[in-house]
Amino acid sequence: MKIDVVAIGEVCLDVITSNIPSILNRNITLNDITVTAGGMAVWFSRGIKSLNFRPGIISKIGKDHVGMFILKILQEEGIDTRGIKLSNVKTSVCIGLILSDGLKRFIGMLPPRLESDDIDLNYITQAKALHMAGYFLYPSLWGDNLRKIFKYAKKEGLLISLDTQSSSYARSISRQKLQSILKSVLDFVDVLLLDENEGELITGSDEPTTILERLSNLGANLIGLKLGRKGSMVFLNGKIYEIQAFDAPLKDTVGSGDIWDAGFLIGLLKRLEPKDAALVANAAVVLNKGLREKDRLNAMKFMQEKIM
Repeated sequence: MKIDVVAIGEVCLDVITSNIPSILNRNITLNDITVTAGGMAVWFSRGIKSLNFRPGIISKIGKDHVGMFILKILQEEGIDTRGIKLSNVKTSVCIGLILSDGLKRFIGMLPPRLESDDIDLNYITQAKALHMAGYFLYPSLWGDNLRKIFKYAKKEGLLISLDTQSSSYARSISRQKLQSILKSVLDFVDVLLLDENEGELITGSDEPTTILERLSNLGANLIGLKLGRKGSMVFLNGKIYEIQAFDAPLKDTVGSGDIWDAGFLIGLLKRLEPKDAALVANAAVVLNKGLREKDRLNAMKFMQEKIM
C-alpha cells in the first residue's frame, strides 16, 4: 500500500459526548455517544484521506481489546496501520465532553511512550510528507531523538510539519525549557502548527501577532496559528496573513484542529501559497465536520478547484 503522508503521534479510543451542561451536578441522559478511533494522528489522517491522499500512522497501542478495535476501524477507513506498533501497554482512552456552550473538555490518558526505535525510517521515506502530531505529548522524543528523525526525513526530501499540542507535563515545566525543546527541532520543520492556547503556553502572550513574532524569533519560518471560530493566521517571512473561517456550523470540533493541519499540509504539497493552503485547511474542516450537507458540498467543490 502506497502512502503520501505519514503522521507520528497519538492513537486512542475517543468517546465523544455533546450538549453537556457546563456545571454537571446531576445524572444526565444523552441521545447519542460516539465511540471511535481517535487521537491527533488519527484525525489528521482522516483529513488527509478525505482529500484523496493516502495517510499512514506511526504510533503505539496495546494488544488489548481496545487496541484491536481501533486497528480494525483504521483499516476499514483505509488508513495505513503498518507503522503502528502493538505492545504490552494499555491503549489510551479519551473522553471528549462537548459542552452546551460549544466549548470542549477532555478527560484522557497520556499515550504510551513512543521511543525513537519504534519509528521505522524506511516507512517514513515511502511518503512525501511527515507530520509530528503532538510533539509535547511525547517527552521521549524531545530534542535529539526527534531531531535525528527529522534530519533523515529532510535528507530524503520530505516536507515536514509539526503540531505542538500540549500535555500536563509540558504545562508543568518552565517556559524557557519548553521553548528550548521546540527550538531544538525547528531548523528541520517546514511548517509549525498550533492553536492560540498552545501559542500562549510557549510564548507567554495571548495576542496572536505577538505569538507569531515570538515563535519566529525561536526559528519558525512558516507558522499556521489556529484561532477557532475567528479563523487562522499565517506567518511567512515576516508577513502575517489573516484568514477568515468558513461561515458554516460544525457537528462538533473534536479533531478539527488536526483536520486543519491536514488541509494546510496538502495545500503546501500542491504548491499553493500558504495563505491559500489555509483556505484549503478551512474547507477540509467543513468537509469533515460540517453540520449541513450544502456546506460540505461547497467545501468539496472548493477542494476540487484548488487541489484535486
